Formats: sequence, C-alpha cells, structure tokens
Amino acid sequence: MLRDIADLQWKNRVIIVLGSDNAANDIDRLNAAKAAIDDRDIVWFVNDGETTTSNYQGKLKADFASYLRDAYNVEYSRLVYIGKDGGVKLRGDQLNLKDIFSLTDKMPMRRREMLEAH
Repeated sequence: MLRDIADLQWKNRVIIVLGSDNAANDIDRLNAAKAAIDDRDIVWFVNDGETTTSNYQGKLKADFASYLRDAYNVEYSRLVYIGKDGGVKLRGDQLNLKDIFSLTDKMPMRRREMLEAH
C-alpha cells in the first residue's frame, strides 16, 4: 500500500493534480499519453476533490490525497511534478504534458536513460 511519495523515489517521476475541475479530461489526457508516460517512468495521481485516480498499480492509503495536499502544499497550485530525486521540478495551475515531457527530457538522469535505451 502506497503511503508516501518517498516510496517511489529513484524509481518514478510523479505528477500530482489535486482539486481539478477538469479531472476527467486530465485523466483522459494522461491515459492517451500512456506510452510517453511509461517511457519516462511517470506515476500520476489525479484527485477531483473526492476520488483519486492513478496509473499506480498498487493500492493507495485511504487519506492519500490529504497526504499529498499537505506534503506538497498543493493548496497554492493544483499541479506538482516531482523528479526521481524527490524534488519538486514544476508547480502549475493546469496539466501541460508537453511542458512536463520537455522538462523531463532535459534532466541529466533522463538523458542517461535515453542513451541507455538505445
């Protein structure tokens, strides 16, 4: 059971979208980008205020959305992007996958991953 984002550190990058008015649209966009998301080792969490949807394969702690809100101070921005090192790389008020992928692909760790894959 996933209790903390730290459990994903060094294995996954994380997109958190909390309090989304367009949660269904955000989820559709994330699912449509599955190949690019999987290639970049991204785990995402979208919460519409009541339900958390994710591509994480395991179970989430019951109060996982509250934990995310508190741990990453998401009251001030509804999107947080966290790198594999556990650091916040981007905060925003809307999900922009093009910007997230571009930012990710510039990171040294991601560049190494791309070289190793080829």
